[in-house]
Amino acid sequence: MKHALVPLLVALAALAEAGTLPDRVLPEGVGVNIHFTRGHEADLDLIADGGLWWVRMDFGWAGIEQRKGEYDWSDLGNLE
Repeated sequence: MKHALVPLLVALAALAEAGTLPDRVLPEGVGVNIHFTRGHEADLDLIADGGLWWVRMDFGWAGIEQRKGEYDWSDLGNLE
């Protein structure tokens, strides 16, 4: 593992000496993935206060389409 870091450290040192850094890869702002839909307003406040701009939420498809062709999004709360 130590040897795998050597090329990275050499590249970073070369960039630092050159005085230039590559363009950012991340979009404007950074995000977080959540696993809740409601009742965590304090957590959402912490996310916002931490400077995170994006929230991604997972959901189980089996809970959305319990019967073929019938979709129930109510467990996801108010997404507006």
